[in-house]
Amino acid sequence: MRILISLVLMLCLVACADNQSKPIPAKDTLARIGNPYTDTFVLHTTPSVRLQPDPTGPKIFRGTTKENDYNSMLQQGYDMVGYSSFEAGNVAPELAAEQAKLIKADMVLVYTNVSDPNVSKVKVDKTNARALSPTGAGDARLTADGKVIDQDTHHYAYFASYWIKLAPPLIGVHVNGPIAGSEKAGLPILAVIQHSPADKAGLANGDILTKIGDVVLDAPEKLTSAAQLYAGKTVALSFSRAGVSRDTSITLNQ
Repeated sequence: MRILISLVLMLCLVACADNQSKPIPAKDTLARIGNPYTDTFVLHTTPSVRLQPDPTGPKIFRGTTKENDYNSMLQQGYDMVGYSSFEAGNVAPELAAEQAKLIKADMVLVYTNVSDPNVSKVKVDKTNARALSPTGAGDARLTADGKVIDQDTHHYAYFASYWIKLAPPLIGVHVNGPIAGSEKAGLPILAVIQHSPADKAGLANGDILTKIGDVVLDAPEKLTSAAQLYAGKTVALSFSRAGVSRDTSITLNQ
């Protein structure tokens, strides 16, 4: 029984999915009593404007690098609403989907790593099956001294992040607060949502927003105020990139 293959998809994100992508298979998995994805869930944020949940239910994908995945999901117009983190044996992937349904998430990214430091995974081919699992498959796990151990005794570190699709944004940026100790006002851009007004205005990750129209951006709340004030209008936009001040215009959505 190949545990990891039965748990996750062979892709990292929708942005990098190919035509061969399929839902995570739920067969050949074991679930502990209860739902660890629910038991360890931590609420991250509650966006005020979102699209209606996908009627087909949440999709589950395999994560790669948490930080890169996080930025990529923000750029695709998603927002993270929470996460689960725990260590356990073989856990069925549909349990992550159950938690996603409870919080009305559209997507779940699942990360798994072997948490047993004394176990290494050894791959063998069909013509030279040097290490066989107890079930006869040529994909056994061994202890440090080369002893084959029961795969069902393994423990894994699980992490799942839950995402919802946001409604089209008025501006289309995720920002951090002002830089501590900086003499100049400004909000550093964490991510620019694809095809948003900010994207069309040429803004990029790492730019620092300083002013929209007459609103000086010295706090995240000012960005929200500017979005509401200038919704549907074309206004002046000031920002800095690599220390150089720049001016352009931006047409906000309504």
